[in-house]
Amino acid sequence: MPKSTKHRLFVIVVFSLGYFSIFFAQPSSNSSASAPSTIYPLPGSHLLWKQEQQLHSYIRLHPSAFTKNTAFYKTSSWGFHVGSTKNWYATDMANNSDTEYIVPSTCRAVGTNCYIFVEDSNWGTRVTQAAVDSIQHAFDLRTPANPSKGIFQMDVDAFGNPPNVDNDPKIIILILNIRDGFNGSGGYVAGYFYDINEYPDAEIQSYFYPITNHHSNDAEIYYVDCNPANLTTPAGFEDASSTTAHEFQHMIHFNYTDFINSKDSVTHSSFINEGCSVLAEVNCGYPIYQQNLYEGETNHYLFDWRTDSINAVQKDYSRAARYFTYLRDQAGIGVFKDIVSSIYDGVACIDDALTKFGSPLRFAGILPDWFTANILNDTIVNPLYGYRYAGLANVSTTSYSTPNNSGSNISVERYAAQYYTITGGYHLKATFTTSSSNLFVQAVETGTGASRVVAVPTNTQFSEPYYGTTYSKINFIVYDTSGTSTATFSFITSGDSSPTDIATSSNIPLQYGLNQNYPNPFNPTTIIQYQLPAQGFVTLKVYDIMGREVAMLVNQKMSAGIHTVPFDGSHISSGVYFYRMTADTYTETKKFVLLK
Repeated sequence: MPKSTKHRLFVIVVFSLGYFSIFFAQPSSNSSASAPSTIYPLPGSHLLWKQEQQLHSYIRLHPSAFTKNTAFYKTSSWGFHVGSTKNWYATDMANNSDTEYIVPSTCRAVGTNCYIFVEDSNWGTRVTQAAVDSIQHAFDLRTPANPSKGIFQMDVDAFGNPPNVDNDPKIIILILNIRDGFNGSGGYVAGYFYDINEYPDAEIQSYFYPITNHHSNDAEIYYVDCNPANLTTPAGFEDASSTTAHEFQHMIHFNYTDFINSKDSVTHSSFINEGCSVLAEVNCGYPIYQQNLYEGETNHYLFDWRTDSINAVQKDYSRAARYFTYLRDQAGIGVFKDIVSSIYDGVACIDDALTKFGSPLRFAGILPDWFTANILNDTIVNPLYGYRYAGLANVSTTSYSTPNNSGSNISVERYAAQYYTITGGYHLKATFTTSSSNLFVQAVETGTGASRVVAVPTNTQFSEPYYGTTYSKINFIVYDTSGTSTATFSFITSGDSSPTDIATSSNIPLQYGLNQNYPNPFNPTTIIQYQLPAQGFVTLKVYDIMGREVAMLVNQKMSAGIHTVPFDGSHISSGVYFYRMTADTYTETKKFVLLK
């Protein structure tokens, strides 16, 4: 069906049940991984995974069985008003997701972009008119991230337009007690979108019924839980709003991967689709998904999406949330429309979207910078080494309090990383040995001097004479750039127990120097490197072609050694600029070009 430029309204129905992406509400991103909880949210995509795969397989094998014609689905809008009653189909997830049931419900609000229905049996207890009005306002009018835009407009702006099979520009949100087997403790499903509702029920029953007895509601509809979630509380309202942003993205994603792109489309992997949905929550200003889970599992294949256990798939949500939040912070939210509409999947999908969006970033370059941001998170050192999202904790590392350590036959998964932190001692030396050409190492050095990131060659000794003085801690990042195979490595580190004269170290330059920036030309960031044979006061400034100062990059006493400084030119226009370094009696100037 053609892309719609019309704004859609959503119908919200509250009941107990969940699907396509079944999304389980989550605790705060700051919650401890070990904190006990008798009630906790669970991601539940796997609960309807089998039925969804059967449906998609059947449609692809019988493309003529389903007609993608808006008029075929419905020839007039729903025209619901407050007080309208309707029986909706919902999935019984407590019964292996193989059966459905009827949800008697009443329309409790009609917004600009949505109808909100509430399951009759939960009205006045878990859901009140005030709660419904709050959800409607969040969907139509305002989000924590933007007081002038609701979830509908934030998701449409970021990801694209929703489908319209029911000839009504409003989305239906059904609030109900989802039948997920919740019995007072443990996990529960917070909401879901089931794409069977996007196909005509008559055709589902005629062609697909032998495979499943599920029904279509012939409508743009998704489901939000109200038990144990309680929409009358602030926490319950936030969970419901966050779930709404998440599930609406799934609806939009379905429109592009299954409708608009037709036979040329692919069904995006769960990592891409779910990653966009957890980003939808973040982009609307709701908390990022349980980052303590990714922080403790950095060595896992980036694009994996598990269905074997609740704990594992929660970690997948956590990993996807962090990666896509970083991608948004570096490339901009606008790239996600191209991700959603890409006919590719995985790495090819991300690179295809970045290319179409006009970004110079590519997956291969983003990956090591993302690993660095997860342990450093400092945009002053380099804009690529941090997040705009505030409050993210650093990932967990294997920590050593002495410099003399070793490890052997350690695996690094595809597009994943291992982290090691060393404190204590002086003058660190390290050797990382591997036979893999896809394994790389970076050292993130922090202390009293400016933090810096240094490439560490493999199979060669790395030496940092200023460890223990200027740099009191080194985080080594060992990462695999292959998407097809794991890598293995061994390492050994050593150092001194007391400081010695480091001026004789071969790492100290013999003379002053200012190197040409890289890359050059650049857009919008570049790296400048300079060297000092002795400690001294350094200034490094950027000037325009008229000689006017546009940036002060360094203005402090610096230790002897080689130093790197990032420059971000996003705030100035394209053109020729100069950077000048002064140290003691030494002065040098070089030219570079910003091309936007």
